[in-house]
Amino acid sequence: MTRCTCRPGDECENCFTANILELAGLQGWRAFRFPTWRATCTAPGVPDLWLLRTPELLVIEAKRNGKTLTPDQAAWLDALSHVTEVNTFCFSPRHWPLMEAALK
Repeated sequence: MTRCTCRPGDECENCFTANILELAGLQGWRAFRFPTWRATCTAPGVPDLWLLRTPELLVIEAKRNGKTLTPDQAAWLDALSHVTEVNTFCFSPRHWPLMEAALK
């Protein structure tokens, strides 16, 4: 595991997230971590980590000890907890009508 220079048992969020990603990789998960600059690129509250090991998808918001979810983060996690179906697509501009249909 990545060793944090923070206080033992109270890693900063970045170190804690790095530890999660390292463990996930060792356990065979495909992982995606939103970059720290994502706040200007995504909707507020999008969870930090998305881990996939078919057939399971784990979505994780990493927090350091003592920190709580923002309302947007809580709303994302709540909405994701009710997902019962996942559809996958690859769209390009020529597929616009198909994309419109998928998003209805």
